Amino acid sequence: MERDELNERIDLSALDPFADPAARDAFVARVLDRGAFELARRRRDTAGERLWNGGSVFGVMAGWARPALAAAALVLLVSGYALRTGRAQQQEAQSGLIEAMALPSPVEQWLSEERTPTTADLILTLEGGTGW
Repeated sequence: MERDELNERIDLSALDPFADPAARDAFVARVLDRGAFELARRRRDTAGERLWNGGSVFGVMAGWARPALAAAALVLLVSGYALRTGRAQQQEAQSGLIEAMALPSPVEQWLSEERTPTTADLILTLEGGTGW
């Protein structure tokens, strides 16, 4: 592309909503006509239940409390199940990995018990003793 093509302005006058006032007024009338039923329904619903349908910030929050608690309970159940199955798979994989590495038996015990060996454990293992 040449430099002149990049600097050329695009004509967006066709998108101007104030260019044709008659078309704008017709559009606004169509939107209001289509939304009249929903607006009337909302006015009818909020007449008797002002607290739950936006009377205040706390009213809106109270209206969402039950669905939010239900969603939180569902997330708790799903995450608990995922954690439980993940741990079982991890333990199976870890025990298989320890056996596959063909380590001396004291080292296998340290890994399976998830403990750090002491200095005496290391010396006995390096000398070939079991230390147990």
